[in-house]
Amino acid sequence: MHGAEIYKYKNEKEIIDYSSNINFLGPPKGLKEYLFENFSLVEKYPDIKYRRAKKEVAKYLNTSEENVILGNGSVEIQDMAINLFKTIIIFNPSFLEYERLAKIHGKNIINIYSEDLKFRPSLLDGLDKLENSALILANPNNPTGFSFSREEFIEILEKTKKLGISLILDEAFYEYGKFNYSSVDFIDEYELIVLRAATKFFALPGIRLGYGAAKKEIIQKIESSMLPWGLNTFADLATSYIFKDKNYIKKSIDELYKSREIFERNLKTIKEIKVFPTASNYFLIKLQENSENLFNFLLKRNFLIRQADGFRGLDKTYVRINIKDVDNNNLFFENIKEYINEK
Repeated sequence: MHGAEIYKYKNEKEIIDYSSNINFLGPPKGLKEYLFENFSLVEKYPDIKYRRAKKEVAKYLNTSEENVILGNGSVEIQDMAINLFKTIIIFNPSFLEYERLAKIHGKNIINIYSEDLKFRPSLLDGLDKLENSALILANPNNPTGFSFSREEFIEILEKTKKLGISLILDEAFYEYGKFNYSSVDFIDEYELIVLRAATKFFALPGIRLGYGAAKKEIIQKIESSMLPWGLNTFADLATSYIFKDKNYIKKSIDELYKSREIFERNLKTIKEIKVFPTASNYFLIKLQENSENLFNFLLKRNFLIRQADGFRGLDKTYVRINIKDVDNNNLFFENIKEYINEK
């Protein structure tokens, strides 16, 4: 199960979706007009090499165009990257598609866990005899929200290098992390594939724009297995607009941090729940009971949350909630407080 399952409910238009981690500001202003101005391009095939799009992504990632890969959402690139390896190591809890894609391709799968839900390099001890293997991590992690400092990230890179394990790094929520480093800066020195997307931060899940970076040789291997015209015309066009909108990028980060601070402070006043710290635009929350009752209570009030027991390593007491604007968050907080008080 994924988030954003609003279509299964009759009141889908009234639902305030806290199950899907999309930027509450919506897409960059002016993008809609820009796409309509260029609507006639749908009559032509996109550039099969996506030269313009790769150039724009390379600028945004501060890397070379030969190091850039594009896909129909980052999940397509995940799919192709996973298929390069014989064994896939997955730290849990994490994005459900990692394991599903590995199973589809018949890969050996090693699931690893930690009691505090945080990854540390020592979890890889004993995995030094694997042939053609890759570790998949998310930074920040979904659903926990945990992220790696620069020092922690370098330690992970050194550990995987020592063990001969490649690293696939999913950074779908990267912009929210306010990192003091860019993982892309390490692609030449390590066996590293960095994946990002316009889905979450730029609020464009319907456009299906995924992108990433790796060594030229790795990019060539991945692209050799991809179908042509993976990006539609609108995704191709969007690369010429969204990455240049610095005001939108700054506002999205500033507004999220302001809203998150208030929301977190309010939620932590409810002693019956545990709110995990996050570097992204969602919170993982642990309840003292099965989440079903809270889910139904909030749904009756048009709030949809993500029950997190579908993530490996989490049980039915966990939920994940998106962070929206202050007004919606306050309303959500009052409803969850009402639920607790009624018990």
